[in-house]
Amino acid sequence: MHAHTRDSFESERLDSFIMRNIYPFDRHNIWTYGSSDNDSSDGSSVEIEFSSLVSIIWLNTGLCIGILILHNWLKRKLPKIYLGRSNHVSDERKTRPLPLSWNPLNFVSYVLKVPWRDCRAYCGLDQYAYLRFIYMCANITLVSALWAAIILFPVYASGEQEVDVEGWYVLSMANVPKSSGRLWAPVLFMWMFTAYTVFVVGREYRHNMELRMEFLGRGENDIPKQHHYSLMVEKIPPKLRCNRALYDYFNALFPGKVHSVNVCLKVPDLESKVKRRNENCKRLEKAQAFYAVTGRRPTHVVGNSRCRCCGIECAPYTVKDSISAHGEDDEYFDIADDEENLTCDQSIEYPKGERADSINYYTQMLDKYNREVEVLRREKQEIANAGNNDTNAAQDWFDNVLRSDLFQYRETNGSERNFRHDDGRSSLATTVIDGMVDKKEDDVTLSSSDATEEPFLDNFLLSKVVDHARPGVELEGVSTSVKLFRMIGGTFLISMLKRFRRNVNVVVDGVTGSGHSSTGFVTFTDLSTVTAAVNASLTTEPRTLLVAVAPEPRDIHWKNCVTDLDTVDAKKKSGDTIIAVGAVLWSIPVAAIQVWFTADSLSELKGFSWMSASNNEYVANFVNAWLPVVTLLLLMLALPYVFEWFAKKYEGRKSYSDIDDSITRRYFIYQLANVYVTVTSYSIFDSLNDIIDDPEDTAKLLGETLPTVVGYFVALVATKTLVGAPASLLRLGALSRYGLLRSIFCSKKYLTQRELDVVEKRQRLRFGREYPSVLMVIIICQCYATIAPAILPFGAAFFCVYFVIYKYMCLYTFASKYESGGTLFAVASNRLLVGLIFGQITLIGYLGLREGYAQATATTPLLFIVYNNI
Repeated sequence: MHAHTRDSFESERLDSFIMRNIYPFDRHNIWTYGSSDNDSSDGSSVEIEFSSLVSIIWLNTGLCIGILILHNWLKRKLPKIYLGRSNHVSDERKTRPLPLSWNPLNFVSYVLKVPWRDCRAYCGLDQYAYLRFIYMCANITLVSALWAAIILFPVYASGEQEVDVEGWYVLSMANVPKSSGRLWAPVLFMWMFTAYTVFVVGREYRHNMELRMEFLGRGENDIPKQHHYSLMVEKIPPKLRCNRALYDYFNALFPGKVHSVNVCLKVPDLESKVKRRNENCKRLEKAQAFYAVTGRRPTHVVGNSRCRCCGIECAPYTVKDSISAHGEDDEYFDIADDEENLTCDQSIEYPKGERADSINYYTQMLDKYNREVEVLRREKQEIANAGNNDTNAAQDWFDNVLRSDLFQYRETNGSERNFRHDDGRSSLATTVIDGMVDKKEDDVTLSSSDATEEPFLDNFLLSKVVDHARPGVELEGVSTSVKLFRMIGGTFLISMLKRFRRNVNVVVDGVTGSGHSSTGFVTFTDLSTVTAAVNASLTTEPRTLLVAVAPEPRDIHWKNCVTDLDTVDAKKKSGDTIIAVGAVLWSIPVAAIQVWFTADSLSELKGFSWMSASNNEYVANFVNAWLPVVTLLLLMLALPYVFEWFAKKYEGRKSYSDIDDSITRRYFIYQLANVYVTVTSYSIFDSLNDIIDDPEDTAKLLGETLPTVVGYFVALVATKTLVGAPASLLRLGALSRYGLLRSIFCSKKYLTQRELDVVEKRQRLRFGREYPSVLMVIIICQCYATIAPAILPFGAAFFCVYFVIYKYMCLYTFASKYESGGTLFAVASNRLLVGLIFGQITLIGYLGLREGYAQATATTPLLFIVYNNI
């Protein structure tokens, strides 16, 4: 009985907690709703107070001013962090020095005066495309906000609702009666909004394509142009996995147009040895730097572990453990004198746990690693050259492909011709590969060495295509039992077994295969051949010799380059599944933030009772408005790091641009889920209960929640504008990293140049994280553009501030690690239009809830218009 009473008490307390946090009816709370008795029956709107939102804006403004002042001070003290771009780019990409001033906004006017042409020349196409994307979003929201002020604000503000409304509802569709003719106003606005968005996106997309074509044709002055003439080849068959064979094959397809060929080698043991040698070099450099500064030879205990911080290893020696280089009687100093007279075979062995002279020790170890690396390099070179000795590898592989249906053709046509030369080479392959080549300046044609063989070869190739395309060809000429077996599903079983065998072969080849991988690079002599090779079918074998234009060397993640494409694709599929499941479950932490990070929830914790509304109403309103927003933003900041690890480590993607592309696509899904989960309800558990109890209430739930959550999103956008965007100027990651390293390594004189480069390394614009951050705000604006257009001015302000700040950082802070030619602009533009479709669906559903069925029907064609432009 006592337990039952305690359970009832806990249940009542939980119900009270849910009612206070999910349905906060306190009119002084930022999400308070003033409702009437007939709210639930007639669907009338509810009001929201501005007092808490104004407090948030004032707080964010104060933080913004403090951040700008701090940035202006740090810019003077640490120019290599905040103005260090010029240290990592070529002279032609360096911008004019920014005049320093105590005015924290002095950079704004200077940055706005930089024309787009100079911005393109200084920043590169990737950063230029990102700035154009922000500019495009600012253009859309600014124009839409002006149209909303002319069309929607007067219509909504003069609504004829029976219940008086205040706050956001005055300027929202909630202030328009059901079945009212005023509902045509948002329909007209959505048509205009969609038309203008599609127009602006199309214009910017064409501009991006023009610049990308110029990039592919001419390249950049400070980037080697070889990659424009090169193809990245995947799924190279085993017989072509050597430079000679692959060269012969492509040279046969494009005679005289192949410049060079390289097949990637799998050399994990060599890479491991080189890595250890590099670590030894760093330690030797550090020991020499210590000796140059102090004049004393450093020593260390062999085998002792060392602490590493942000890529810099702590020195295991101090001045008191060092040895004088000026005549002290010490055995280590004597060894140093004799070391130069020792040969490689006479090098001194230092037992583990003994103290050794660091310079001598690492010099000896470096010599040892150099010899081991040279031995391994020669072994790998022999493996690479082994395949080059087979001059007929390309012909034999091509012959095997063509010969797969040759016997069937002979039986059909009664041909008994011999297709092999006296030297053992296949004349069938030779007809295609070693045929006579008539070379002209602009016309290269292949002709057969024997004119009588041309009709036969043409007929054979044609019959092969026709036979493969004709249904039932696999049942011709087989026994009745085989036909029966295939008719009852045997073909499916055989196909699955073959697929399983191919997958097993890929795994076995990746683990125990030879040194050659299935990835290579082919460089041609002109761009027209590159274009032809990319668009041509290079073989009749499925999933073989897949080609694409090669990324530039800095863009390639070389550690993943040797991974087989089938393995990468399989992991991509499983990764997409994991990401999709995570997106579905993402509503749980988002909804939990709305419930747990409130004043009433925190007041129940020990020591936080002062947050409750009963003790301090103003603090409670502030916490309810600001804390969920900041918590959600911090949670969203962690997602790109998870996606980057997933793409780089788990899936093994082979280029950094592909990694950023995957981050952008997946982050967008979570941004979209974040917006619409927040729109749908404050608690996923409560929403699920409503949907399970009555699925028809899903649309009603959306309609009732849409206008009420606009205040939350306004606070979020305002926080990103006044705090998030200026905070990016501080480069908190680079600043904290620099401060940590300087606190550990207090003096620069003990650091080598390599370590100084690590401390002051380049900062790059991480497109996979930045594009989704912009997309989130434009999605919110698209969702509420017609339902609650008051959010549009806040969105326009965000994009304007974001544009100025990131243009400044692109000119003075960021230095690109690679150049992909603005590929992510097309992906982001596509996602922008997808967000527009979701906004249209939201409007159609809300019009249905407002009984504007004709208006909803008139809005539906917009879905097909936008979809046709994706």
